[in-house]
Amino acid sequence: MDPIWKIIKRLTIGLVALIVIAIVAAVIATDTEWFRDLVRDKANAVLAGTFKGQLAIGNIQGSIWRELTVDDVTLTYQGERIAHIERLRVAYGILSLLHNTIDLTHLNLSGVVVSARQDKDGNWNAVEALASAHPETVTAQGGATRFRVLIRAMSLDRGSLSATRANGETYAIEEAGADGSVYILQDGFRAKLESAWGHITGPQLPPGDIFASVTYQDALNPASVTIDTIKVDTRDSHLKMTGAISDLAALTMDLRLEAKSVGSADIIRVAKQWAPNVNLAGTIHVEGSRPDLHVTLALKAADAKLNGDVHADISRPEPRYGGTVSVVNLNPQQLLTIKTASGVVNAAVRGQGVGTSVAGFAGHADLRVIRLSAAQWNVGDLIVSADLANEVATYDAKVAQGQRAGATSRGRIDFRATPKYEIALAANHLDVQKLQNPRTIHTDLNLAAQVKGSGIDLETADAGARVDVKSSVLGPAKIDSGTLRASLAKGLVRIAQASLSAGATSLGAKGQLALVGSQRGDISYDLNSDDLSPWLTLAGRTGSGTLQVSGRASGSFPALTVHGSASTASLRTEDISFGGGKVTYALAEVGNDRMHGRVDAGFDKVHTNVDLKSLYIGVDLVRLHPTDAQRASLDSLKDASAKAADLLKGTCQPNEALTPPARLSAAGQRLDGMLQAVETVKSALDSLYSELSDEQKAALIAVYRSMLG
Repeated sequence: MDPIWKIIKRLTIGLVALIVIAIVAAVIATDTEWFRDLVRDKANAVLAGTFKGQLAIGNIQGSIWRELTVDDVTLTYQGERIAHIERLRVAYGILSLLHNTIDLTHLNLSGVVVSARQDKDGNWNAVEALASAHPETVTAQGGATRFRVLIRAMSLDRGSLSATRANGETYAIEEAGADGSVYILQDGFRAKLESAWGHITGPQLPPGDIFASVTYQDALNPASVTIDTIKVDTRDSHLKMTGAISDLAALTMDLRLEAKSVGSADIIRVAKQWAPNVNLAGTIHVEGSRPDLHVTLALKAADAKLNGDVHADISRPEPRYGGTVSVVNLNPQQLLTIKTASGVVNAAVRGQGVGTSVAGFAGHADLRVIRLSAAQWNVGDLIVSADLANEVATYDAKVAQGQRAGATSRGRIDFRATPKYEIALAANHLDVQKLQNPRTIHTDLNLAAQVKGSGIDLETADAGARVDVKSSVLGPAKIDSGTLRASLAKGLVRIAQASLSAGATSLGAKGQLALVGSQRGDISYDLNSDDLSPWLTLAGRTGSGTLQVSGRASGSFPALTVHGSASTASLRTEDISFGGGKVTYALAEVGNDRMHGRVDAGFDKVHTNVDLKSLYIGVDLVRLHPTDAQRASLDSLKDASAKAADLLKGTCQPNEALTPPARLSAAGQRLDGMLQAVETVKSALDSLYSELSDEQKAALIAVYRSMLG
């Protein structure tokens, strides 16, 4: 037996030695450039048939037993490079595979560039590129796996991600980085983003920096998200969100958004009329779950405050909600660059509803505007109370000016089926004031008005309006009486009577005006004033004279045909005076940019900076059909013409010089001013003329020749 055991012993020793030699040879072989190239080629071959896009590896370094570095990883799709990773470094424990675990002790991505693009159908190329090349195989195999994937430390540096929408808008995160960990377990997923940062840019977005620290997990029931912090900082704005969604399925949450400051420069990007140097600050808090979400908000800008407290049940197909919203000390003059109206607004709304339609809402609103003014007219304090229930809205409004003076309005709107409305307005000694240096213009308005009808679409609306003006005062103008009787049906406004009598002035109109469709209207109008002085004063001017206007307008809006005449006698203002004059006009397609026609005007005894015995102007308006670029040049020509007029006005002032040399010097200055004005207009006119088509130029030349006779 001894020789047999010796043979077995020697064979065993030889076999072990052979295995050791083989392992050593394998380790040595796998650490060679030849083996790494072989792995790279095999990996590229497998990847080439896995995705719709082409995912390729440039170079592999390191050891497959402990750590690998992969360089130049590229994803392309339809000839376009979508993503590129400059270097990917991964460290792992290979023995963990024996326990069905892929254990990556560290994964680092460096120099990552992603450029995603959306096509006209809404598909993103990055998603399409990473889609399976054989989706039927994936479906058959399913997505289950016995392996756990542990990425104990993951980092990203020098990242750049951009997304271009189908409309060409590009949003980007530059200088991006991240640190965190990812655990893909058999019973769920857990990812912790210790920190992520980057610089964000995009259309209408102010350039800013973002920082986030977030944790997500669905390994334990229920799935949850914890937001340690998400911060967005621009030069002028600072936003921060914290909180958690402890149950994603039930939407159980406690989230707080704090706006330390939203800068006016950032607000103006999306709200062009926002006032400079007015920042927004406040908080929005959301807590609860689907059956009872509670939202509170408190925002402040300048002296204005907005507060809200709303509860909502979004667990049903038709959400239910209720709450209050209030506005305190809101002054549009402080918040907006539009200055057409001013006043201090205080309002409160409370209500409850179901769904998103008016039918499911019921509520009450109170509004008070202190010192309301519009177009430089001071109205006073406006008080409004409104209710909405069962799709019917009612309101009461008043402008209080003492026990008997002021205005009242009451209305009812029924939104069921075709909307029906009835609105009444009455003014009794209403004093609307306008500050006009050096004095204040007062009014004493007395009128009653009513609008009643149904429908809000011009083609189907059926409504009537009546206004009766009693003896009133409008600053320097005394109004004796006024009447309006009008109706709207099938897009046609019928004016049965429209008249105003104010001392030496009378105004009247009658007929019909087509607003929509192919119907044709025909309306006549006339104005007679033997004393223009009160109306000039009301407009902030001084002067006197007479004016008579009469004409007709026919056709449909906005392509009316208008013709008529106006005459004046002894017209005088602070800038110009006429002994007499007459204007005739015949225009077509009035109301759009294709308006054309002719205007003739003749005046005698003209006195302005230059005295003229008579003045005649004949103008042919041609249809140029300007393009957008030509419109810009037309605007430039208008600006140049206004500038030239100012130059002429400045150099043609009345001169008290009596000596011949002084008069000659003044005449020279006037000629220089006229030359400068001509050059100003000529430059803008040359620019516009160079952009006109041959047809447009021919139309202008024809007008010029007709003016020469």
